[in-house]
Amino acid sequence: MIKFKETICGKDGPYEKLVKGLLGQAEIPMAIVRSVLAAGLPTAEVWYPLAVYFSLLLVKGGLKTYCEI
Repeated sequence: MIKFKETICGKDGPYEKLVKGLLGQAEIPMAIVRSVLAAGLPTAEVWYPLAVYFSLLLVKGGLKTYCEI
């Protein structure tokens, strides 16, 4: 999770877009998945469920808390 913090919370990341109102709450999990896959998670289809699970954990656990730590 720490490897992808800059990707998710940094400039032009899903969190910034959510805060600026460019993404809705329903769109954020998929935006996180796309960011994680683009940032270096192998693109083999076997990693897709892991990326989805990771994004749902972030959203349920509190994306704001994750980004402010």
